[in-house]
Amino acid sequence: MKNSVSDNQAFELDGIMAALVTPFTGDGSSVDRDAIAPFVEYVIAGGVKGVIPCGSTGEFTALTMDERLEVVETVADVTRDRVALIPHIGALRTCDAAELMRHAASRGAAAVMAVPPFYDPLTWAEVIDYYAEISGAAPNVPIMAYHYPSATGGRITVEQIDDLVKAVPAVRYLKDSSGDAQLVDELLAHTAGGGLRVFNGSDSLTFQGLACGAKGSVWGAASFMPRLAVEFFETIHDRGDLEAGRHLWQKIRPICRLLEEAGYPAAVKAACDLVGLPLGPTRAPLRPIASEARHELRRLLDEAGLVNSMSVIA
Repeated sequence: MKNSVSDNQAFELDGIMAALVTPFTGDGSSVDRDAIAPFVEYVIAGGVKGVIPCGSTGEFTALTMDERLEVVETVADVTRDRVALIPHIGALRTCDAAELMRHAASRGAAAVMAVPPFYDPLTWAEVIDYYAEISGAAPNVPIMAYHYPSATGGRITVEQIDDLVKAVPAVRYLKDSSGDAQLVDELLAHTAGGGLRVFNGSDSLTFQGLACGAKGSVWGAASFMPRLAVEFFETIHDRGDLEAGRHLWQKIRPICRLLEEAGYPAAVKAACDLVGLPLGPTRAPLRPIASEARHELRRLLDEAGLVNSMSVIA
C-alpha cells in the first residue's frame, strides 16, 4: 500500500534521523527483504523522527537501481506515515537520481537526501544543475543536500549554500558530514532563522552540532542505538541540559570514534549484530571490521548498556 504523499510530506524534519543499514543475506548476494520490516520497527520504536534508507550507512554504492527501489518500497510499507521517510537518491548519473526522486515521491517521501555525483570534480554551477534536475522530477518533494567532501571532493561555503537555495528552493535541508566543527558552527549561525535547516551528519560532532543549534542529526549509529540517540537529542536540544548531555556523551563518543576509525558501514553492521540485530554482512568490496576492533566495539557497547544476549528483532 502506498503512503499518502500529501500526508507524509507534512513532516517538518527535525530530531534524530536514522541512517539505516541495508540487510543482506548471509553471503551478501541479495537484499534480505524479510529482515527490513522488523529492523525498521525496532528503530521506530526507539523514537526516531525519520528514517533514511540507501544512504552511505546503507551501502548505496553497492546496490543496484532495482535494489534501491526495493529497499525504499519495503521501508515505506513499514513506516506508514508514522515517521518521515527520507530516501537517499544521490547517484553518479543525474538521470538515475531523477528516477529515484520520482520513485521516492510515489512512495510518499517526506523529503529526499542526495549527495552530488562523485569521482569527476564538479563546478558549483554543475552541482546546482544536478539538484535542479532532481527537483524538477518531483517539485513538491523537499531536498536535503548532502555535504560529504571526503567522498565528493567538493567543500561548500555559506555563500554557495545561499546560491543553491535561491536556485533550487526545494533544498530546505542540509546534512553536513564534513567533520569540520568550525564549518558546522558557521553554517548554523548563517542559516539561523532562515528557511534552511542544517543537520549534523558526522557522528563524532553530534554533541557540538546540537549544542550549536542544529535541529537534528542524521545518525547511522541510530540503527543500533535509537533510544540512546533520541535520549541524547532530547537532553541537549529539548531540555538544554549540558551536564546530563556530557554524561551521555561519555558513553556515546567512544563508540562513534570507533565506528569512524574502523570503517563506518562495516562497523555499524558489526554493532547491529552485537546488540542483537542480525542484518547480515557488508557487501564486497567492504570487508568486516578487524577482530580487535569488534572486540573493542563490544566492550564499548556493553559499557553503554547496549549489548543483548538475544536478538531484539526475533
